[in-house]
Amino acid sequence: PHVLFVRGDVTRLPFPDSSIDTVTNMGLMEYVDDEDTTLQETARVLKPGGIVIITLPNVSSPFRLWHRFMRQVFSFLRKVFSNHRRVGYLDAMLGPFGQDVLGHREYSQREYRERLRRLGLQTVDVCGYNFKIALTPLDKWAPRLSIALARKLEVLARTPLRFMGTSFIIKAQKV
Repeated sequence: PHVLFVRGDVTRLPFPDSSIDTVTNMGLMEYVDDEDTTLQETARVLKPGGIVIITLPNVSSPFRLWHRFMRQVFSFLRKVFSNHRRVGYLDAMLGPFGQDVLGHREYSQREYRERLRRLGLQTVDVCGYNFKIALTPLDKWAPRLSIALARKLEVLARTPLRFMGTSFIIKAQKV
């Protein structure tokens, strides 16, 4: 009875200043057009001591590094070989790597913590998740194995090895 769900524009939240206990921005920040305004609005509506939970793609995860490297390889192959059909077939079979299939921005934990700090949000916790170590195409060819390995590696979520997760969760509190 004390929960309110609202759908609207994240750059113009329909709430007074310092009126919200908790904000979750999950699967959002990497896609919004005006990320700075979205974060400013989040900070504005949070009560002092209020919590924001944000999920973000991790730029330094081995899985994402591999995808960026392979995207460059396939970009080079498309330039060198005039028969794009075969390169496209190979890309589809192994990847896809030929384009940014992830379609979003990726983030550094350290840089995002600093970004939140500048808005008066102190990071309370950072947790990695989705520990995909079976790199593409292995994750595509053996999905059950990939998922089983990821689950086993969840114990790394709050260790220095959390960078291995494809994404991370930041919990911050308004100062």
